[in-house]
Amino acid sequence: MRKFFLPVFLSVFVMLAHAADIDVVGLFPGKAVLVVDGGAPKTFSVGATISPGVKLVAVSQTSATLDVNGKRDVLALGQHAGSAAGSDAGSVTLRADSRGHFVAEGQINGGTVRMLVDT
Repeated sequence: MRKFFLPVFLSVFVMLAHAADIDVVGLFPGKAVLVVDGGAPKTFSVGATISPGVKLVAVSQTSATLDVNGKRDVLALGQHAGSAAGSDAGSVTLRADSRGHFVAEGQINGGTVRMLVDT
């Protein structure tokens, strides 16, 4: 019985170790700009693998749909998914760029614009 549980435990541990923190920072037709594990924003096309077990499956004007280990997760612009998912609903964390500026992708009248946030 012990021989059965060890491989199951290890496989669950490996799946958790590959879980990614993902922030949706921009949306375009067929593409989403995502911040993965606090890295630099990167553009992913629908169908792209974002990290092990995570795939971008759809994008609309207001949200990105991820397949996370077989479970669909719909994230609106500015939302977060990952190990702390749900804990920061309604908030967005901006990181300074290389020049110390806080920049965000936003939407005005349905159009996407790059915005400088004055702190």
